[in-house]
Amino acid sequence: MLERETEIIIQILTESTIADRESITLNEILAANIPKAVKAYIQADVRNLLNEEITKSPKFSRVNRTAPGISQLERTLLRSLAVEYTFSRDEYIATTENAVHFVENFLCRPQWTLNQLMFERQDCIPVGELLSKLDYLSEYSYFGRLIEAYVRQKGWLEVTTEDFRRLIGRIDEEVIRQHNASQLALLTKPIYDFLLLSDAPMNRAIPLSPILIFFADKNLTPYKNYIERVCHIRSRSEISLAELIGIMEDLMQMEAQVSAPEVSEVTSSIQTEPAAEANSGDTANETSEMTEVVTSEVDQQAMASPQNDVDNVVPRTDDPAQKDEPQVEESSSQESVEDNLEEAIGDERPASQTESEADAARRNIALSLTYAGMAETHRAEPLPDINDIINGDQREKFIKKLFMKDEAYYGVFIITLNKTQTWQQATVYLD
Repeated sequence: MLERETEIIIQILTESTIADRESITLNEILAANIPKAVKAYIQADVRNLLNEEITKSPKFSRVNRTAPGISQLERTLLRSLAVEYTFSRDEYIATTENAVHFVENFLCRPQWTLNQLMFERQDCIPVGELLSKLDYLSEYSYFGRLIEAYVRQKGWLEVTTEDFRRLIGRIDEEVIRQHNASQLALLTKPIYDFLLLSDAPMNRAIPLSPILIFFADKNLTPYKNYIERVCHIRSRSEISLAELIGIMEDLMQMEAQVSAPEVSEVTSSIQTEPAAEANSGDTANETSEMTEVVTSEVDQQAMASPQNDVDNVVPRTDDPAQKDEPQVEESSSQESVEDNLEEAIGDERPASQTESEADAARRNIALSLTYAGMAETHRAEPLPDINDIINGDQREKFIKKLFMKDEAYYGVFIITLNKTQTWQQATVYLD
């Protein structure tokens, strides 16, 4: 899918971690400046390796692993031991390659990748194994939370591939329901961040194919087709996040004006395709039950502290329990989301709440659910003065060609544009 980009990413990650050394510890990997999702995969892989080794021990087989609290003790032990695990060079490079391929697949097609991860060997697995595999996930953290909440509430001891496929399908449907078209475009930002190995700026382009795959994985084929057609018309094989959002907003405008038949097709397909599968026999009851439990978890616990984030092990402490990752700057936003969940997602809204306020609340909650646990803490830098960006030659060309030699008009335009705080505001003004 992204052979060239993948090779470059692996090369950069290798050079920024092990470089020309013959070995590296997990603790050093977690301290390196590499994507959080890669750290999560490598850390989960080490834990599973250690768990397999411990489980094979004859003495350990005498431990009652079903006793209350044993599972948490095992996780704490493995977290403490894992950070001192040492990779040989060949082992680390192979693990990094696996991590990059996994992350790319999960970001672009999360439903497909989750099914492959959970059921690579058999069609039914114990719940304990399923929950341990959630440690491999970093982005789209709502999947891990809601999957765990659902299987625990159901009291399942094992999960079949068919039940799991329906569950993650319902979870994604809830996410789609809570986002409008432009917000769905924003869900692709982790793809941009990973492929560009940075907090991707809005104007940096990436290949179009992973974006199309993302919408196809969410069963949003009409959206995928619309984006693909627009890019074909524009002769674009790459797309920036700003361009993607612009296309999606154009689609929303067309939908609002009811001026394009294909938009009606998009809307009807999105509303009816997921339901079509759910409206047959016993499947309807099962799907309804899944929706009820998923929605209940969103209402009550969606922003609860995740158990599968990458451990923050630097600086190290003597207390193993303290090696669990801190919840940095999330509590206040979580409390705010929890306070508004019932109003924004519930069937009833206060009479005083307007539709636009409800939409804004739903947008904030949906984005919080989607990105919870993903972002590294950082402060947004103030936007630069546009006058400092445009050099003298560019200024003269703009005034001559775009502003019909009207320097005063250009000056007023720049002053107004400087006052905008977001690219969305700037786009409205430019239009």
